[in-house]
Amino acid sequence: MVELQGTEDSKVLPDSSLLSSISEAKQLVDTAYLLARKSLKRILEENVVNPMDFLKHLKDPVGRTRSAVRAADYLETTLKLLKKKLHLSGKWRFNVTDLLDRKQKEVISKETGCDYQIRSIKCPKRDIYRTITGECNNRKRSYLGSSNRAFARWLPAAYEDGVSVPRGASEGKLYNGFPLPLVRKVSNEIARTANKNITQDQELSLVFMQWGQWVDHDIDLAPASGAGVSPELHCDCAFKSPCFPIKFPPDDPRMLRSNSCMPFIQSASVCNPRTFTREQINAVSSFIDASTVYGSQESVARSIRNRTNQLGLMAVNQNFTDVGLELLPFENKMKSVCVLTNKSVNIPCFKAGKVHLWSSLQWLIKSKRIVVVWGLMSLYICMKRCKT
Repeated sequence: MVELQGTEDSKVLPDSSLLSSISEAKQLVDTAYLLARKSLKRILEENVVNPMDFLKHLKDPVGRTRSAVRAADYLETTLKLLKKKLHLSGKWRFNVTDLLDRKQKEVISKETGCDYQIRSIKCPKRDIYRTITGECNNRKRSYLGSSNRAFARWLPAAYEDGVSVPRGASEGKLYNGFPLPLVRKVSNEIARTANKNITQDQELSLVFMQWGQWVDHDIDLAPASGAGVSPELHCDCAFKSPCFPIKFPPDDPRMLRSNSCMPFIQSASVCNPRTFTREQINAVSSFIDASTVYGSQESVARSIRNRTNQLGLMAVNQNFTDVGLELLPFENKMKSVCVLTNKSVNIPCFKAGKVHLWSSLQWLIKSKRIVVVWGLMSLYICMKRCKT
């Protein structure tokens, strides 16, 4: 450990120790990611797959989101390693970031890849259409509402350690002299409705709920970290990132046994090198732009386009139709979870702008079935625009 005995003007942490911590953090994260993906693939290939494994697959970050999440995990793991390495005399409660100078914070940001994730972009002056990623939709703040950025907050983050540990994670910790109530208890008191008190609405149908779900999936997606998707991640009732179990109060109507918990995994974080406090990533654009249909990443948007001609259409299924009408295209067979879980049928999953396909199915099918005569990019862009 490094003993802190220097003055305020001296460097608390040697640069060599900082760089070794970053290198170690990257190795730990990369290893965890690799093991998680291999383990999840193995489980999905087995004959019996539980719903939790499917959920983990849907929560697995991909593409640019995966790169953004990995960089954030590099940074957060680096800070955890530094906190272990630093040894403070006495009982001084501190944030590890308080002991780093500006240059060292810049080194962490650069070496973890976070500086690239928050790089400035130059917006085209004459673009009249929204972008797939949401970047430059706001000309003054080019990143506002774009994919792979932090969720907006009404209030600043408040963590137990000032960086990433959620409040309430430590048993017996008091706030203003009192322990925090269990979140499940708060939920039961505020939002619980007994089955006997539910009545059928005479004006709204199930479509009302489905529309709300579609809009919700269009504006937010909080993936898990690369390590959080591992089926071998077994969480007990104690907080240990990424495990953040929800404890049942003694009188909870859904508690199956005493001292049990609801499994819960922290959502992935995003780079925040300005303050180094944990922020949660939104993997899709927060604009209502039919990203469930068209995607929030350029690579996804290109992959669901019909590139065989210049009519500006989206791709359709080449193997099957619905009584002569188009269906969605299939995913890559080698990567499709539908093939992994049912090799005898050997049919991939449908592919759309977002993995939560059931929310966008009707919208995407309607996009393909509208007969138009426009050419090139006009059709594709204007069809996207008329939906939003």
